[in-house]
Amino acid sequence: MVKRVGRLCLIFILALFTIGLSACTKAKDFFAPGVVLHLTSEFHPMEVNDSQDLFLEGRDKLVTSLKENVGIEYMTNNSLRDYSRAIINTNNLPEGIYIDDAYDEEHNLIYCYFVYEKFIDGTNISYLATTHRGAFSYYLIQFACESKNFPKYESLFHQWASQVEVS
Repeated sequence: MVKRVGRLCLIFILALFTIGLSACTKAKDFFAPGVVLHLTSEFHPMEVNDSQDLFLEGRDKLVTSLKENVGIEYMTNNSLRDYSRAIINTNNLPEGIYIDDAYDEEHNLIYCYFVYEKFIDGTNISYLATTHRGAFSYYLIQFACESKNFPKYESLFHQWASQVEVS
């Protein structure tokens, strides 16, 4: 009986500790050219390269943003899905990657997305790549983590992607 009470107390303490840690992560906005990302305070900016306007690192997650000024003619003649396919082809990602759409409650297209995996420095990394359409530009926002953690974070990544604001 004493062991059972001890185990229950330990479980209760661990639950409170976990809740306390998650409560310490507050909402935080990050800004890049033409885009606002509504994430959490766990992220901090890192040095960007030529293929990023913003690179954020969290405890075990990454987020990148890239604005592409493709021109009004390209935007008139190509859909967001076409842009997504161009990203896949330009980056030599594996054939057969499925592109899907995310809609809001009124059935308006919010973003297109696809998932892919890369082996980097001995680690499998999974990416949720989302594409968004602005007034005169397309945006590629990518959410990434170790592949073993992707099932745990995929719905959170979609939540963040649905809150992206583009101009």
